Amino acid sequence: MANVNQELQQVIKHDYPESQHDIVVDVLGWYGDQDYQREHDRVRLAALKIADGDLEQLKQAVNTARRDYRDILAWAESPNEMDRMFGRNKMTRREATVADQKQMQDWLVAHGLPSNKALERTRLRRATQL
Repeated sequence: MANVNQELQQVIKHDYPESQHDIVVDVLGWYGDQDYQREHDRVRLAALKIADGDLEQLKQAVNTARRDYRDILAWAESPNEMDRMFGRNKMTRREATVADQKQMQDWLVAHGLPSNKALERTRLRRATQL
């Protein structure tokens, strides 16, 4: 069973029925068992965000992360930017960035998590790209 931090436990309790908590923790443990798998908590949080309470979606997200964790981070943290890159919306890069930051902040707050830590990490990463 994976060792999940308090933030992950909070999301699990919010998004999944109690009867699935142990299963969700086990699925999250699929990621992070290899030395090359990085940023365990961030990737697991991203997988939970993408899954949105759906156990099968969580399994798919974690399996995707096992192949390349950057895919999960991109779609969880920057969905508008990803859609923009694939021509699915007409936002400018700046508009997509602002929308992504707000969406992430709203999601974190809705799950009772502090939004400033993750948001600041995203801002710093994106500031070098704009």
